[in-house]
Amino acid sequence: MIFVCSGGLRTSMLKMSESLAGSAVNYCSSECQRADWANHRSNCMPVRVENVGTSGRGLVATRKIKMGELIIRETAAIALPAGIGIWEAGEKIYRQVEKLPKHQREEFYRLTRKQGLLEVSENLLKASGDDMIRTDMAKSVAERIQETAIFFNNDIKTEDECKCLFLKLALTNHSCCPNSSWTGCCKNPRQLELRSAKDIEAGEEVTVNYVIVEARFHEKSLRQARLLDGWGFHCVCPLCEISGEDEEREEKEEIQEKEEKIKSEIRKIQQEMIQECDRNPALVSWKALASLQKDIVDLVSQLESAQLLLFRELNSLVNLSQLARDEEQLNQSLEDWGQLLKKLNVERAWKDYRSCLEKLDSYKSSLHLGNPPSDTEIRQFLWLM
Repeated sequence: MIFVCSGGLRTSMLKMSESLAGSAVNYCSSECQRADWANHRSNCMPVRVENVGTSGRGLVATRKIKMGELIIRETAAIALPAGIGIWEAGEKIYRQVEKLPKHQREEFYRLTRKQGLLEVSENLLKASGDDMIRTDMAKSVAERIQETAIFFNNDIKTEDECKCLFLKLALTNHSCCPNSSWTGCCKNPRQLELRSAKDIEAGEEVTVNYVIVEARFHEKSLRQARLLDGWGFHCVCPLCEISGEDEEREEKEEIQEKEEKIKSEIRKIQQEMIQECDRNPALVSWKALASLQKDIVDLVSQLESAQLLLFRELNSLVNLSQLARDEEQLNQSLEDWGQLLKKLNVERAWKDYRSCLEKLDSYKSSLHLGNPPSDTEIRQFLWLM
């Protein structure tokens, strides 16, 4: 433990607590802490690493974290370009790991591994038999399989299409009803922010949703299958597991039933929208699509992760309202979208919002005249399902 004060530095033999920076820092007074802020700020995070049960290590809040607060901002420690396959990536990963400072290398090797890759590597060696070419290939894969299994169990795809590993963010465990989310930074595509999506109490684990895009409206069994296939674990979050005393169990059952029912209704509406779109653009009813999207927004607002899911749904509603020439709904959706952004304070999301405003401004006359949208305008205001 390092104590910092105006008289200089002195190192104590007290047991060092595990932290994201590798050591904990205490100050003799708030004045000294403020004076050392330029050096300390990069390590000052409101979380610590703890064992959180079946999920292993995780990030736990050391104090109350308010909605929209920045928890971690981190640059990728290891990055692979798009198109690099699992079996050819090992050496590239290893070279980057070797260049990391010692404490970061140690943190890398403490991360979880993709068990399926380890098993496949063993099977490749066994199956190669007397074939020297296949044996050499299998040995090459096996030589760096530990690094490969760690990387592909913890990588995050960034906006520049790279697969990246973030040593701190890799410790964030999954929940289908998370209290935080990863978002990209506008200036550096290989830098991510972890921000709280709701108030997080001291002692509470900080979680994210690994499948919040592709499986956001999936039923529980499909979510579980995706998580098991991708990361090798069975989710035990409040939306997947039911435990506790009778009263607590009943409450969890009600929440799960409500979530599953709402998501089922959303999937049905999305199918209606797909059917409406499956025709000549000149025959599409934009008013019908905008109305259906409004129904989706209303339903999503009732979900446990509403604050994270509404970004794209409100964006889609704005776009469809523009194509439907519904100015009142467009303005209301923009206002709701802006209010959500103020609460969550996500830089990347603000960029999307401003970009949408610019597009709307350039097509303002089309909205006021009420003319049917052209193919070009339709391409400008695509929606997401």
